[in-house]
Formats: sequence, C-alpha cells, structure tokens
Amino acid sequence: MTNSNLIDFWTSIRVEKLKDLANFWGLDENKTKDIIEKIVAYDKKPLRNEIIEIMKNKPSLMERAKKGEQITKAIISTTDEMLKIK
Repeated sequence: MTNSNLIDFWTSIRVEKLKDLANFWGLDENKTKDIIEKIVAYDKKPLRNEIIEIMKNKPSLMERAKKGEQITKAIISTTDEMLKIK
C-alpha cells in the first residue's frame, strides 16, 4: 500500500475505531496508528516490544507477555475490522 493509499485509509470511521482502541487499552494513539499502518501495508504483526512501547502505563515484567498478547490481538482484530469498512 502506498503512502497516499494510507492517507486515504484513515476515514473518520477508522479514526474513531483507532481512538476507541487506544483509549480502551491505554495506548499512545499516534504510535498505535503507526503499528496499524504497518499491518495494513506490510501484513506485519507487531512485536511484543512494539506493543509495550505504545502503552501509556507499562505493565510489570510478569504481566508483559499476557498484556502484550491481549493488546496485539485487539490491534489485529481492530485492523481487520477497519479493512472491512468500505
């Protein structure tokens, strides 16, 4: 997906879904947007470190794996929903 296509990707409905996702999970909205764009453009699943980096409140080391996996699934699921929006 080209840069202009990514700009076109961000419709008002998709931006609202991004905001909802970021607010629910306590994520930095701009960094979450970057991760979603990587998924859309390159079909690249985010690494756990990338997920931890976008969290406003970092979990303890013991909780990072579980929380990181939950958020990764939420981001991928939301991205899939966004891709279905015409």
